[in-house]
Amino acid sequence: MSSATRFGAAVASALALVLVAGAGVGASPASAAPALSCYAGVLSINVVGIPLNAGQAGTPGGACKNDAQALTLAPSLPLGVLDVGVTTSTAAARTTVTNGSAPIAADARLENARVGVSSLLGGLDIRADVISSHVEGSCVNDYATSGQVLNLTINGIKVTADSPSINTGLGIASVALNKVTRTATGASRDAVSVSIAGLVTVVIGHAEASGGATCPPDASPPTDDGTPPSDGVSGGSGTPIPAPGATPAANPTTPTNGTNANTCARIKMWFVPRVKNTDRYLRTPGPTSITTGIQHGVRYVTRGRLVNCKGKPIIGARVDVFHQIKSGKARKTGIRSRRDGLLTLILPSNLHTRTVIYEYRPNLNGKKVAARASVKKILKVNGRTVY
Repeated sequence: MSSATRFGAAVASALALVLVAGAGVGASPASAAPALSCYAGVLSINVVGIPLNAGQAGTPGGACKNDAQALTLAPSLPLGVLDVGVTTSTAAARTTVTNGSAPIAADARLENARVGVSSLLGGLDIRADVISSHVEGSCVNDYATSGQVLNLTINGIKVTADSPSINTGLGIASVALNKVTRTATGASRDAVSVSIAGLVTVVIGHAEASGGATCPPDASPPTDDGTPPSDGVSGGSGTPIPAPGATPAANPTTPTNGTNANTCARIKMWFVPRVKNTDRYLRTPGPTSITTGIQHGVRYVTRGRLVNCKGKPIIGARVDVFHQIKSGKARKTGIRSRRDGLLTLILPSNLHTRTVIYEYRPNLNGKKVAARASVKKILKVNGRTVY
């Protein structure tokens, strides 16, 4: 079902206030952040520092709570000098917290979306099949982000990367996709951000989370797989993975890949079970193989642990990741082990049938694999396996 809304009157009032004042509006002083904070917003229009938000779960900087909000849209006539209209089949924001403690998460998602910003001089026509942002974590330097922007066009121009110059009639617009901002206590992600000449900023799909205890020094964010869908843009913000050989070793057989590196190692990986009809995950290990139908917006989380044969966690190690499809091994990526040898990989929501292989090499200059694990995702539609 399609819905529509307009924020013209509010935007016009904001512009009028700024013009009368003759100066920009400064931000109000920030209040002290609570221990755990999470917020998600479907759409935000900012006119010279004055925000107008729609579809919000939680409050910016507020205490994290379980909240789910659809984008409530009420049609009205266009008013004022700037008019904003939205149509979408799905638009929702969600925040989750487990029994008042970490882990916490924030998620914003739109499907079949069209956002229009217009005036007598021109405007923006933003369209996409999917726009989403997700942030989750359990301690201040352990927040991971992921998201997807699929089949995005702006004023009829297909956009697959950041673009500094789109003429809108209102001014030159700059576009940023999957923008991640990290602070000392958390992270935020904007799926699509469009700024017009510093006057108007449109953010579609915003998620943020922060707070919690201080992570151990060896902690690093879980890694999003980042495998882009066809005609889309997706990606994560885990610890950057250096190319193999980036840190030369005196001997390619000497184990140097991670603290407690060893030529004898073990790795286990599994799918994290989800609580039925929710976006919450259980902490117990799950299966190594799952069969699903088409589930729009559902992303699968794999977790595991890397240890040496003495049982000591291998920390800060690169683990190679391969996607094995029907025709053979596909794109190679990588993740890095965190405190206690923990591993996390968030898979894109659009994966067809494949086996995901995780391999640990004790020395990145060598080819020897000391430990290997795999999980399998099977996609079936009408009883047939889809590759």
